[in-house]
Amino acid sequence: MAKKKSSKSFGEVKIRAGRRKIKAPWWFFLILLVVTALAVAGSFVYASFHNPLANSSSSGSLSSNQSASLGLTSLPSGVAPIDIYLQELGNGSTGDSIYVKAGDNDILIDAGSDSTSAKTLTAFLKEKVSDNQLEYVIATHAHTDHIGAFYGNDGIFANFDCRTIIDFPKYASDKDPSKTTTVFGKYCAARDAEVSGGASFGAEHYTALDCYNANSTGTAGAHRYYPLGENLTMEILYNYYYDHAQSAGENDYSVCLQFIQGENRYLFCGDCEELSEKKLLSSNPDSIKASVFYKADHHGSKTSSCPEFMNVIHPKFVGVSCVAGNYEYKQTHFDYTFPCQRTINTLGPITKAIMVTTLGSGGDLTSHVPFNGTIHVAGRGATQSDVTMEGSANSTYLKDSAWFNAVGNQEGGAVDEGDGVSITHTTGDPNRYWPEGGVD
Repeated sequence: MAKKKSSKSFGEVKIRAGRRKIKAPWWFFLILLVVTALAVAGSFVYASFHNPLANSSSSGSLSSNQSASLGLTSLPSGVAPIDIYLQELGNGSTGDSIYVKAGDNDILIDAGSDSTSAKTLTAFLKEKVSDNQLEYVIATHAHTDHIGAFYGNDGIFANFDCRTIIDFPKYASDKDPSKTTTVFGKYCAARDAEVSGGASFGAEHYTALDCYNANSTGTAGAHRYYPLGENLTMEILYNYYYDHAQSAGENDYSVCLQFIQGENRYLFCGDCEELSEKKLLSSNPDSIKASVFYKADHHGSKTSSCPEFMNVIHPKFVGVSCVAGNYEYKQTHFDYTFPCQRTINTLGPITKAIMVTTLGSGGDLTSHVPFNGTIHVAGRGATQSDVTMEGSANSTYLKDSAWFNAVGNQEGGAVDEGDGVSITHTTGDPNRYWPEGGVD
């Protein structure tokens, strides 16, 4: 009997779909497999570009620091690094200028002490900022010792591409931003020029109140939270005096912010004084907590770092941006030369790890040498044990320094020791003394 010829052609494949058999060439199924694989891969690519921040309520537009927000710069511990530099300013005047490297982001908080600091600050930043771009620039308030080096040919705005500028919502009523013969007017003009054109395509400008009220997260635009890397965020805090008047002066209008790195908080409040410090506690109960590092408010003035505030933040490390012992403010008592005895009395029982940038020489306002020099705080993990502080000149703590214990430099007089106590000192007393009960 002749064999029946098979009806199956070479290269055909049969599959069962329910009770039906479907017949198709083998290459049809190969194409189907490739298309399916491409579709799955495409969905992952789409998700990575359109949802880069799983925790963000508003991710904003993509920017050059997006890689940091995605955690591309991280440590084995899963936390992006942070480096904070309280800079020496190159003159004998007290002021603030703080450079922060957070993940892949370059950040500047203030540019003091005046226009003569500009060359020093710019040269320092040029060594640190490889792409000439500052992702975030914060000007805390409208005093010369915080904004005086932003403008001019040697200033920050003329020498760096500043992407997002965040500054103070309020300033003194007698200041006119259009009056370009004043420091404030020059700052406003230089800032606005950076916004309109900048070094490339113009910066964005927001007030701290804009950022806080946004109550969102993102890398560009006005946000309360700016992701800077894996487990590393910059938070703009609420200062009651962003939108409320007071008569004590512009210090209490200061922009307040902190960097949160795992369990660590690094706190910066410009020149806030007791009035605004207490308001910070009541306005930010879920944010103001123990801080591994605190930049001493108002250069270590007796009007700042009040006990109520310090008892909550309880800093491990304190950095003071000032010219120690300088009679810049026309007073030579312990009360008015930075860092003040009253502030030391408050901080001493909490920590001995206090460093100062610069040392002055009494009434000679041109004299300045490093005290500790530029103070470098390095965070390399999520806990306080992962944080260190050192000075570029030395790492001797304030209480152990030669200046602290030197005698004969004061004119004597009544000194406000805090808690309503005033003590009369003599010209033979040391510059400062460590309080009873202070950490040894």
